[in-house]
Amino acid sequence: MEGKAKEAMLNFLKQNHWTDYVLYVESQKPISKELIIYWLDSVGIVISVMVDMSFNHSIYYDYTLTVNSFTYFSNETYKSRQEATEAAIKKAVEIYNEKYKES
Repeated sequence: MEGKAKEAMLNFLKQNHWTDYVLYVESQKPISKELIIYWLDSVGIVISVMVDMSFNHSIYYDYTLTVNSFTYFSNETYKSRQEATEAAIKKAVEIYNEKYKES
């Protein structure tokens, strides 16, 4: 997480989840995906990870992002729900940073 998204996420944690904020600041460990998704929900970026089956019965995952009633669909598929979630978070942060980049 970087840029305006990181600043906003830390501010959100400070205001709403003081314990998680202190743990993050003291440990410098990555912020959990759960908290990032919770923050993204709070700023109107909703992540949906879906499971799909291909014609040969292989299971794969993809995601959609809904931002102010506009939906972005992933162009790729992923081997696990975790990979799809990480890719969705990365894209959501990119969208947030683009929306709020400094002029």
